[in-house]
Amino acid sequence: MSPLTDPAYPVYHARHDDSTTDRLRYARSLIRDVLVTADTSHGHEGLAWSSVMIASADPLAPVRLAAGWPVSDADQRQAQATYEQLLLAYHLDVMEKAWPAHDLGVALAVFLIGNYQMATDHSLNDDLQQALVKQLRQRIGRHATLAALPVLTRQELFEELAISGTLMLAILLQNSNGIRTDAISWAKPTAQDNLQTLLRIPHTSLYFDEEGVHINTGLA
Repeated sequence: MSPLTDPAYPVYHARHDDSTTDRLRYARSLIRDVLVTADTSHGHEGLAWSSVMIASADPLAPVRLAAGWPVSDADQRQAQATYEQLLLAYHLDVMEKAWPAHDLGVALAVFLIGNYQMATDHSLNDDLQQALVKQLRQRIGRHATLAALPVLTRQELFEELAISGTLMLAILLQNSNGIRTDAISWAKPTAQDNLQTLLRIPHTSLYFDEEGVHINTGLA
C-alpha cells in the first residue's frame, strides 16, 4: 500500500488559523511574491538556500495545526499524529521521485500540485510536475527576503506546505482506490480556499506548462 492511502489521513484537514506567529504570516505572504511576480531576482542566483535547515528535530507545524482544532486533547493528539504521518509520507514520496529533501521549492510545488488537482479535477502529469519543481526551486533560490527568514520559520513554512499538498494527494489517491470517497466533499472547497488564502488570487487563474506555473492576469 502506498503511504498516501492510509485511511486515517483525511480525518483532519490542515487549516490556516490565527495561532501562527507574525513571522510565519509574513513568510506566507512572500510565497505569493514567488508565484505572482515574474522576476524574483532579488538577490543571488543559486539554489543553495532553497534547502531548508532542520533546526528542530521535532516537526513544528503538526503541533500548531492540531492546536487549531476545537476538539478534546485526545483528538488534538490524534490530529497531530495524522499531520506527522503526512509529513513522513511527503518525505517518502519526494524520495521516490528523487526530488531534493527538505526543500522549500519542492514543498511549494507539492502544495500546488495537491491543492490544484483537488480544486480543479485537472491532473498535472510528471513532466509538468518536474517543470514546476525546477521553476520554484530556482525562484525561491533567488529570493533574498525569503532566505533571510529565521531558520525555524522556514522549517515551519516548509512543513505546512508539505502537509497540505500531501493531504490532498492522499485523498485523491484514496478516492481513486475507493477509500473514504466522502472526503472529496470537504477536500475540494478546502483546496480552493487553501490556494485563495495563500496566493490571494482565484485558483482558476493558475495554469501550468513546460516552464512551470503561471498566472492568468485577466483572472487574478
